[in-house]
Amino acid sequence: MGLSGVSLWGSDIGGYFSLGTNQLTPELLIRWIEMGMTSGVMRTEGTGFALPAKPRAQIFDPDVLPAWRRYAKLRTQLYPYLRAADAEYQRSGMPVMRHLALVYPRDPRAVARDDEYLFGPDLLAAPVLEPGAKTRSLYLPRGAWVDLWRSASFAVRPGELHLGRARLLAGGRRVVLPAPLAQLPLLVRAGAVIPLLPPDVDTLSGYGRRPGLVHLSDRRGQLRLLAFPRGQSSAVAGTGQLLRSVEAGRRWTLLVHSSKVTHYRLQASLRTLEHPFKPCAVRLGRRTLPHRAWSYAPGTGVLQVRFAARSARLAVRGHC
Repeated sequence: MGLSGVSLWGSDIGGYFSLGTNQLTPELLIRWIEMGMTSGVMRTEGTGFALPAKPRAQIFDPDVLPAWRRYAKLRTQLYPYLRAADAEYQRSGMPVMRHLALVYPRDPRAVARDDEYLFGPDLLAAPVLEPGAKTRSLYLPRGAWVDLWRSASFAVRPGELHLGRARLLAGGRRVVLPAPLAQLPLLVRAGAVIPLLPPDVDTLSGYGRRPGLVHLSDRRGQLRLLAFPRGQSSAVAGTGQLLRSVEAGRRWTLLVHSSKVTHYRLQASLRTLEHPFKPCAVRLGRRTLPHRAWSYAPGTGVLQVRFAARSARLAVRGHC
């Protein structure tokens, strides 16, 4: 599908028909959820049909539900990223799931892989396809890549990614990554700025109003950013923001542009810079932000900033 030009494609997670000796185990369902999260469409089937009758794992089973929640929450948060990827598909024909041959046509090792793919422009997914596997061998295309699950943790409540010390991997070679159950091997292109919804958004739909249910419209004008700055790069959020990341000496600049004021919460790993530095000042336009508006953890190299802007330049300096 990653070569076909069909973008909004997905399998029925868990399948529907279970015929003969085929059996849906909890392990298979969890691995299927992981691949479904990085498909053009993420959807699941219910009880299904089995002949002969046999036990069948379900997403609401106690040993499967945490994985379903983890990846359903992450998928929901990726809405701005995926909406921008879909807009690119409508414009150019580049699908959301991208065979490496479409992006690296002159790299024979990339072209030869049929078990990994780019999910949008900046995420590389390598679903686990073998039962009992605890590691995953894959090919990293040229450039630098961030091993997401060795660089971030996932808080069950409200379902949020917290950046830690980044693990940076050089591309152009084969690597073996840890792949314990319920952990999809997922890498981020160094330089990427990934736009996310706030983690408490429960649904993208506009119906089903009830106390405690957070809709997309309830968080309009809010955006989370996960940044792995390196060199120069740009990104688009499908909610209307343009983002540009520029590294120059001991300075990192994030330019944001939107038609309306957006409230941002930024997590940036300064260890992914080509020349990492410890920040001493953060400026938004001509204004130096007070320390209560930003923080830096030397042990992890993670900078966090809260700011609101329509069009602005956020400049992080290492020399003051």
